[in-house]
Amino acid sequence: MLQPFITSHFPHKKLSKLAQTTYIRNLLTLSEYCPALSDTILSLIVERAQQMDVEIQVELEDLDDDNDPEAGDIFNLDGFDNVIGEEDHLHNPDLCGEDEEEIADGLSDISSENGDLAEDDAVEGPANVKHIQDMVSKLDAVLTLVFEHLAATPSESRPFFWSSATPLLSSPVTPERQLEIRHSQLWNLIAIFKRTIVKTHKSRYTQFLLFWYSSLHPDFTDVFLGVLMDRLMDTTLPDMARVGAASYVASFISRAKHIDTANARAVVGVLCDYLRDTVDKVEQLEARDSNFAPVVSQYALFYAIAQAIFLIYCFRWRELGEDPDELLVEGDESPKLWMPDLLVVQRAIMSALNPLKICAVNVVQQFARVSNSTGFVYCFTILESNRRSDLASAETPPTQYGARLKIDPKHARLTRDPALDADLNAFFPFDPYKLPVSHKYIDGVYREWSSVALEEDEESDDEDEEVPEESQAGPPVGSDDSEDKSGDESDHSAPRSSTSLDPAGIPIPGSTTDLLGVSFGGMSISPGAHR
Repeated sequence: MLQPFITSHFPHKKLSKLAQTTYIRNLLTLSEYCPALSDTILSLIVERAQQMDVEIQVELEDLDDDNDPEAGDIFNLDGFDNVIGEEDHLHNPDLCGEDEEEIADGLSDISSENGDLAEDDAVEGPANVKHIQDMVSKLDAVLTLVFEHLAATPSESRPFFWSSATPLLSSPVTPERQLEIRHSQLWNLIAIFKRTIVKTHKSRYTQFLLFWYSSLHPDFTDVFLGVLMDRLMDTTLPDMARVGAASYVASFISRAKHIDTANARAVVGVLCDYLRDTVDKVEQLEARDSNFAPVVSQYALFYAIAQAIFLIYCFRWRELGEDPDELLVEGDESPKLWMPDLLVVQRAIMSALNPLKICAVNVVQQFARVSNSTGFVYCFTILESNRRSDLASAETPPTQYGARLKIDPKHARLTRDPALDADLNAFFPFDPYKLPVSHKYIDGVYREWSSVALEEDEESDDEDEEVPEESQAGPPVGSDDSEDKSGDESDHSAPRSSTSLDPAGIPIPGSTTDLLGVSFGGMSISPGAHR
């Protein structure tokens, strides 16, 4: 009988933070006295938090669409471009009295879909900024209460009715019983995740409840990772649902400190098996038809899984050597031996599917840099070929390109799909957590890019050499204003142990590796709009 009453009286998201937190705190206290309602109460709170989360992201997009200069100063819309070592000033332990501009400073807009504000910029802009700041403050406070509730030591429920002789202390429970209660909470969170969170690509922070909770016990990590992998490999689901699951798997493996080497390698092995099966089928089609060109939209899951491997490699390449008990060392000039499953990545990159052309450009660029520096695979020739194939067909390239680089015809035939581009670029669910109070629950279990970045990522080049005339037709991949180094210099930049993916046997300037020295500092991979 209480459930409808609790739901109908839940404060609207536009009401004050005090109204929200008071009601939620009382609900969580009620759940301790009435365990039969605990799952319902937690579900209700998490779903309402997600509504706030989504509204924040939608309104951030609308502000950015308006090109509001004030919004540009307040919001960091693309943490991916933050400089390595840039300080995050959002670590105030108390939201009360917080300067609202500082609250909003580290936000990342993770969606790429657009919308338009209905009213005049000069009137609505500042009001919308203030509204978003208020929503951020509410969301942070609500998630802090949920984290506190979940972090509390499980205990047996208190009696709902008591007398002066009845102590209000919770009954102590055995460690076994505590684990049982936590297991129950985990499965409730997973049910919420399956029902709402995983289906919402605009959610930015709510999913971190699962991220954090899975760190409490190795079994919880295995369970949550298993849920994600089951969704990814479930052939009864639509491809786009599986594409979203691939983003979760990639982001979780890359960011969660509590995922050990064995689990990371096992997941990479499964993902590589899918790549291998798909590449085998495509090669069979090519053997039957020399003019075969893959339809990108039909291989959406392949590209999502390739992108997942690229991202995981950037963060965890040291654990992907042939010997699972040995960490690979940066700067070792001797050839590295990789786990056998990874060899298919080189085939996939060279295949007609050409994932370097279709996957999110930020991930592709960083993978190219890291894989080159670690001697795994050299990608820059194909990246350059992809760029030039957008400017000229493989059959009749302009003269200034034709003598310089032969574009692989099978790569030139591949045509991007705008809808898939949006899906692959739209969502990385565990981008850096920027809420100023509740972040304390995430910091200890979250892998920052700065902890795994290559040493040269922290250094910038002092000089850029002049671009050769024949290379001035367009900017390097992923940049509008960066300059190429000379081709001779690039010959010495790639480690000898790397595999050169060069369809024409012509060296390409290696300056693409220098474009990303600042890219993964904030490492919010999901792109914001670029002004």
